[in-house]
Amino acid sequence: MKQAVVNAYAVVGDKPFEILRELYRSLTTDEDRTKVLAAMLSITNRDEYQKSLDFLVSSEVKRQDLQFFTVGSRNPYVRDINLRWLMNNYKRFIEAYGDPGVLSRILTYSVPLIGIGQEEEMRKFLGELNISGIEMGVKAGLELMDVYSRLVRRI
Repeated sequence: MKQAVVNAYAVVGDKPFEILRELYRSLTTDEDRTKVLAAMLSITNRDEYQKSLDFLVSSEVKRQDLQFFTVGSRNPYVRDINLRWLMNNYKRFIEAYGDPGVLSRILTYSVPLIGIGQEEEMRKFLGELNISGIEMGVKAGLELMDVYSRLVRRI
């Protein structure tokens, strides 16, 4: 129930980032904090959402929680913001987890949704990445992006 409440506030609340950030700061359990973090990445207001991405890489959020970016990749209102953020911050995943395999998984989950409507820019970005260990994530992400993009065009 907690997740549903914070998600609802993220979508329809007034100044959702500020309220959710204060809630995040007041919580003591990682379980509750991750629920709020996921809600922050569901914010539909573009300015407020950008603040959430900035918060995600702040010192207030555990490095291991960087993976919550994948939650934001499902947010259709901010695909372009997510693509720019990913382009500027992809190295943070390797730094946070010490393994390019995590970045590979992040790409598998994020690219298909972020890339809808931005297919060429996404292909260019991924084509320029020269990181060993992410090939499978890039390939899977692009294949799913093509499928999702065709589906969206048909609807």
